Amino acid sequence: MAAAAPASATDIVFDATAGQQSYLWTRNVPVTSDQKADDRLAVHCRYADGTALPAGEEAGAYVRWMFTAPTTGSYRCRVSAGTELARKVYSGSARWTLPATGRQVVAAGGTATTLEHVYTPSGAHRIAIVLDARLTGASMAHTWIEAQPQTSAGAPCGGPFNSPLAKWTRDRQHRGAMNTLYLDTSLLGGCPRLLLSLKIQNVSDTPLTVLGGHPSGGIAATHGIAFTY
Repeated sequence: MAAAAPASATDIVFDATAGQQSYLWTRNVPVTSDQKADDRLAVHCRYADGTALPAGEEAGAYVRWMFTAPTTGSYRCRVSAGTELARKVYSGSARWTLPATGRQVVAAGGTATTLEHVYTPSGAHRIAIVLDARLTGASMAHTWIEAQPQTSAGAPCGGPFNSPLAKWTRDRQHRGAMNTLYLDTSLLGGCPRLLLSLKIQNVSDTPLTVLGGHPSGGIAATHGIAFTY
């Protein structure tokens, strides 16, 4: 793991080389199902001089995000509510976002699979997996991460691992459903990669929508992060 840049404020500045990935997260913000996540907690990055990132580059996500430096330079990242922002650089990092075309409607009582991604861990012995979704519509949902070990050819390699079931209730129109799974690489039994996905179960009597793309300001709605540490 690379040295962490000091960060204990809503606004941090750091240098990064082109392609370097930095894990950014807001401190003192709940990410479990029995607490509330604030929609205002968007992590947003620009160049340090205030210039916007190049067209097509993602600018951030809610609560936690993996920033990829588009060029070598200095960057400023901030969170839009009064909380602390932290940054670390990890090995074996990956980030992916559900595109706008991936938007799904989950019928009452139904279950959807989204954010599928094949991840190959490297560089350390522990894996952190973050799959966060923006939901709207139904008043109650259950979410969890499924991590299926695979062979290099993509065949299943042992049984899947699941994160704890998270239970979400809607207290506003757009809801953040945050999920985290930690694994020791020794649990993979020599399987070189993981097929990651987010399961979303609608347990209400009205449809639920999983949002994709970047609804505003280049902020990713539903996205995945994985790294080793």
